[in-house]
Amino acid sequence: AWDRAIAGWPEAPRWERSQRSTARAAQALRELGAAPAVVAVNNPPGFYLASGLPAVVIPNGNAGVLQQVAQRYDVAWVVLDANHPAALASLYAAPDSTDWLSLEAQVEDEAGWPIYLLQVKGSSGSAIP
Repeated sequence: AWDRAIAGWPEAPRWERSQRSTARAAQALRELGAAPAVVAVNNPPGFYLASGLPAVVIPNGNAGVLQQVAQRYDVAWVVLDANHPAALASLYAAPDSTDWLSLEAQVEDEAGWPIYLLQVKGSSGSAIP
């Protein structure tokens, strides 16, 4: 358990990595003026804890399914990180490849992987008309 949870570094257990990465993404969204928009993320409760922004989960599906969720729940931002569903691998590889999302910023997670902050075009919570 020590090797898996603490990884030999008791000052920063592994389970806190996700929280620090989430806080980094939340801060970048605040700097972009995202509040109080709904955000689609992998871990809505953790994201809410870090940001205070309402959040829904990224669905286990392709970009079309994500778009349906964004429309249904008035999502203004998608925070896409390395821990994404397999069907969103092409979106993660090319985050500026869709016509309904706009890549607005990028931060790195604790492992150095990109976290993309994608604004949903046309949502009532977004600044894009």
